[in-house]
Amino acid sequence: MIRYILLFFAMLVFNILPAQNWLDSLDNYARERISPPQTFLPGWQNAALLHSMELQYEMMPATEKQKYVDYVKIALDKNLPILTGLWPNPTSASNGLGFLYRVTQDPKYLQVAKRVYNQYLNILRTINGGVSHVPYAPELWDDTVYMVGVFLLSMYRATNDETYILELIDQVKKHKEKLVVDEWGLWVHGWDGNNTYNFDFCSQSDWANPTTRRSAEIWGRGNGWVVLTLSEILNNLPRNHPEWPIMANMLKDMIIHLPELQDANTGHWYQLTVRKGEAGNYLESSSTAMFGYGILTALKYGIVEGDSFKNAMDLAYYGLRNNSVELVGDNDKPYLNTKNVALETCLGDKEYYYDIETGGDKAYASAVFVIFGRAYEIYKNGGVTGVQNIKNNQYAVQVYPTLAKTSTDLNIKLIAPKNETVQYVLIDMLGRIVQQQPQFLSFGENQNKFALNVAQGGQYIFIVKNQKAEIVKSFPIIIQ
Repeated sequence: MIRYILLFFAMLVFNILPAQNWLDSLDNYARERISPPQTFLPGWQNAALLHSMELQYEMMPATEKQKYVDYVKIALDKNLPILTGLWPNPTSASNGLGFLYRVTQDPKYLQVAKRVYNQYLNILRTINGGVSHVPYAPELWDDTVYMVGVFLLSMYRATNDETYILELIDQVKKHKEKLVVDEWGLWVHGWDGNNTYNFDFCSQSDWANPTTRRSAEIWGRGNGWVVLTLSEILNNLPRNHPEWPIMANMLKDMIIHLPELQDANTGHWYQLTVRKGEAGNYLESSSTAMFGYGILTALKYGIVEGDSFKNAMDLAYYGLRNNSVELVGDNDKPYLNTKNVALETCLGDKEYYYDIETGGDKAYASAVFVIFGRAYEIYKNGGVTGVQNIKNNQYAVQVYPTLAKTSTDLNIKLIAPKNETVQYVLIDMLGRIVQQQPQFLSFGENQNKFALNVAQGGQYIFIVKNQKAEIVKSFPIIIQ
């Protein structure tokens, strides 16, 4: 006998937020509650949020674009005098200047951006020319690649001056030289170019190997920042540019082992990526979003092929959606928020990373969830984001079990805005289609059934799908 239990969380999401895609809600929460533009503080935590505004401006329909421009303008206008390029972390938050100059053509944004860039050129460098992550000692950290990279990319997009993207590519190569682990293609977190201990308020004092001067661990989010940066280089550099295949091969090297390192049940990768399943290690969502984005980019350009990468990408998307978001706010203004996010992290040994707490309410996590999720929906929907279609059509769906214990029917209640034939699709957490059937919907309220035929219990995803969009509901099936 099969018994169906719907998650209370899922019922809340679909009853309270019927017209919102989960990414809409994450994006709204980040812009309205985590970091409202009126109280925006420039720094690395908000840099990814600005980046997501620029990318969503490109991805979303015309009716949605202005809100992203408005957010960045309000956030940065009051901070123009204090934006700085004196070290990588604050440099990152100036990426919105390039975006504003590109869409408004107001010269003040380019003027401030060039001031930041000139300051950036004077950041402390290591012996190989890499930009130091900290201002008091020559150290290379993998997350630096994104912190300076997101600013340099925005300048390249705003001006079409190759100086900026070539500087980024050079920094990627210099950081890889000191940080890459050839066995995995992934990078350790840091390298000390000073050969002496330098006090750091959050790093362990003995993080650098006395011989190699490298840290020992492959940290998930740090590698995620690099994968995201490489993906954005490939998305912006002309395909015929001589550096494009070099960056493509670098991305391939970094993602080639990711399918085998992914947790098959949740779609997540680990805090320390290559220590899969080790006691103390935990599943981490922000790195999962960025790894998913990197795999998507590689598939899009044919850098990698095969079901293992497609399944890994699918599993990451559905895994984040079903395991790493939670309902917050109140009945008048509910939101989705991220969870399972490793909080602020510096350098240390294995136990140091395992002791980093997880949480939510982080702008950078919401940003990378949205960046990956939007790109995934566009990739899967043939170039049209599902958000646009869902919003325009105002579908509302409820999925619930029958009270009859012997029944194998899933009851569907769906309000449709027009007459249309859709697909009902049931998939498992590996992204495999278990069942599907066409279903005609008439305008207004529809009630029908979906006859379940599954071989084993577990978490399943039910999808109502037309040619351009999908509405998704997750629930477990328990077989007794």
